[in-house]
Amino acid sequence: MFMAFVQVDIPSPSLLLRHAYQRVFRSRRRIAFGTAMAFVSGYLLYAHMHGTVFGMAVPVFTGMTYAVAILVAAVSICVFLPRLRFMIESIAVARLLIAVTAFLLPGLGEALRGSPELSAALLVGAAAVLSKLVYGHWSPRALHREAERHQTIVIEQREQEQNRHAPDLAAFLLADQGANPHARYAESAPAQPLALSLRNWMDDSLGRVSDRLQRPATSARPAFPAAVAVPRSG
Repeated sequence: MFMAFVQVDIPSPSLLLRHAYQRVFRSRRRIAFGTAMAFVSGYLLYAHMHGTVFGMAVPVFTGMTYAVAILVAAVSICVFLPRLRFMIESIAVARLLIAVTAFLLPGLGEALRGSPELSAALLVGAAAVLSKLVYGHWSPRALHREAERHQTIVIEQREQEQNRHAPDLAAFLLADQGANPHARYAESAPAQPLALSLRNWMDDSLGRVSDRLQRPATSARPAFPAAVAVPRSG
């Protein structure tokens, strides 16, 4: 009888918490954006309703309820389903557009409040269309901007490797300042798509590169190619 044993490395709770914190921190802008848009959307959707709930006006209470619910959902997505995090801002904008329409057309607002199924269907459909419009193939051709960003990244160990993908797009310049070696990251994209710039800002892309540098026994793998690879951390 043949028996095989497989050793599985289980991350420590502290490491899991650190990675969860990093994911939330790097998505802090989209979480804040989604939460703020949720409050505004909830307020507008119930703006024509009068009365109070727990001493607060109905629109304010609804806006706060929406904001708390979206805050919890956004944090959960960033931690457990990070690949879906880019939908947070699309859903937030779609929800705001629906709420503004409902505010301007009270009849539609009443229908949405009375039918959660209709509201959910409109939200999902609008978010999908909006995401396709913003991140579709036409966007890089139609909308672009001059972009140049810099960030200093602390490193512990340096080992240069040549990356053959897309030279001249980005570079890592290494500098040694005694006990504080660091990598100076510079990205220059003369015709960077506007949607990609916004997406990278929401995603804190450079910060994610820094996080990868600090992980043991891993190489940083930026979402975009670089002319010189990032040095590995120890």
